[in-house]
Amino acid sequence: NRIDAHDTDVDWHIEVPTPDGGWTTRKLRKILLLLWVDACSRAILSWILVLGRGYRQYDVMDLHAKGMRPWTPGTLVTPDLCYVSGSGMPSCVMPDNQAPRSAVTSGDNYNAHQAHHILHNLLHVHLGVWQWAESHIPEKRPIIESLFRHLEHGALRGIAGGFVPTSTRGDDPTRANSLDSSRHPLNVDALHELMDVIITAYNVTPHRGLHDRTPLSVIKDYVQRGGWVWQSSLSERHAAQMTELALTVTIRGSRKRSRQPFVTWKGRPVPERRAAEPVRPCRKVVRRNDPVGRLARDDPLRRTRKCFRRL
Repeated sequence: NRIDAHDTDVDWHIEVPTPDGGWTTRKLRKILLLLWVDACSRAILSWILVLGRGYRQYDVMDLHAKGMRPWTPGTLVTPDLCYVSGSGMPSCVMPDNQAPRSAVTSGDNYNAHQAHHILHNLLHVHLGVWQWAESHIPEKRPIIESLFRHLEHGALRGIAGGFVPTSTRGDDPTRANSLDSSRHPLNVDALHELMDVIITAYNVTPHRGLHDRTPLSVIKDYVQRGGWVWQSSLSERHAAQMTELALTVTIRGSRKRSRQPFVTWKGRPVPERRAAEPVRPCRKVVRRNDPVGRLARDDPLRRTRKCFRRL
């Protein structure tokens, strides 16, 4: 299996939610599509769409956690958008509908792939063999690079604001369609729904490299012939553990000044809320852009250790 990311230059206008519950429009210049692909069947195991100029180790955690859970079709709220008949992810053709686990995974040496937290979780939670190669050498990963090109030319450039980058500095890019992105802004939720439909449809599209068979049919035939598939009944628990962070922090506060206990999380103070239930070894802090959860000491007798979990 292979993990990699591909950045695409776009000229999109996208609607994003605001803290007060409304929506606002922002201009988007670049997106990144992070994929986990089975090199033998060409099937996509999981995907993450990052709106911005780069991705971090937390996005790689989400990618693996998503691939370890069985896929279920979402409730599409975008008008006239529906799943292709028979489309899905590899978990749809697996025994007991459990997601397959990767025994050997390769990727380049991008810093988000080898950061401290993602390496710890891959070694202790996901397991398997991991290979890191040099970055910026697409010739070493032709299958996934061809897939990125197929998705970019066949889907992403057809959205309002898509264009073909120039090969010569100073030239103007070629518009891929006649739609004005400012008059056709994208909704962030609708964009993720569209990507889910596109990815699942790709898995049931005939591939020339597979003698016009679909990626899901190749996996299904392999399983029916008795091929070895690595699955685990603990995949759901491991998927939750893939996004956990264990950090050592200092609890501050002052009873004299009537200041509640707090810790510093990403440069901002986070108050410690008392739990109504008994104190557990770990409490949860959800990921970026989400409200902070309750905290508790890792050990009631120690005041310097805390364990954080990302949902």
